[in-house]
Amino acid sequence: MAEKLGGWDAMLGRAVRDAGFREQLLTDPDAATRAYDITEDQLADLKEVNAEAARNFFRKVGAEHKPSLRPKADWCTDKQCNDR
Repeated sequence: MAEKLGGWDAMLGRAVRDAGFREQLLTDPDAATRAYDITEDQLADLKEVNAEAARNFFRKVGAEHKPSLRPKADWCTDKQCNDR
């Protein structure tokens, strides 16, 4: 048997970071979760997720948290940076 990639937390973390995996999780949870060590109850919970509501949530979160929109710090904690 192949080693599993991780459990529930690892799978959800990937879903947050990887839009393609997240879409597979919403459309084919059986295939998407096959490599993860999750319980039957957790898989059943995933199958109850409203896919369109989840897509809307991630679109909204993604629009609000684009890294390019974050302010750049004008300070640093690196010794060399502080010595300038």
